[in-house]
Amino acid sequence: MLTSLSLWGVYFASYMVDFILILIILIAKHMIYGNGNNFWKGADLLVWGILLLFVALSIFITNRIGKMKPNTRIKAIPEKNITHEMTGYVLAQVVTVATTIFTDWWILINVALFIVFGLFFVKSKAIQTSLHTA
Repeated sequence: MLTSLSLWGVYFASYMVDFILILIILIAKHMIYGNGNNFWKGADLLVWGILLLFVALSIFITNRIGKMKPNTRIKAIPEKNITHEMTGYVLAQVVTVATTIFTDWWILINVALFIVFGLFFVKSKAIQTSLHTA
């Protein structure tokens, strides 16, 4: 059985694809709209450093969870299509990347989405949340 902290770790790691996409979007925005001379200065460096740290932490969590051995057997077999249950999690990740492209308030919006959906994830004890871990 996964603890709440483990579920938060799985949820955090499920955003690895988003962290990479946000990093690529920010670098592309900087190359298109920004000044090329100050590429590694100021707040941009801090945000990029945090995103790289998040990617590394997500890789570590995914690797550790992949090496865990289950201590229980699951005997339930899905009898109906439950794909629609993933819609909320995938939608949250799509909105996360979209806000990075279309708004200047993307950090606040993404933190709020991450916390709200994370609370639902941990309370529901769901396991699969991302396209790369599904």
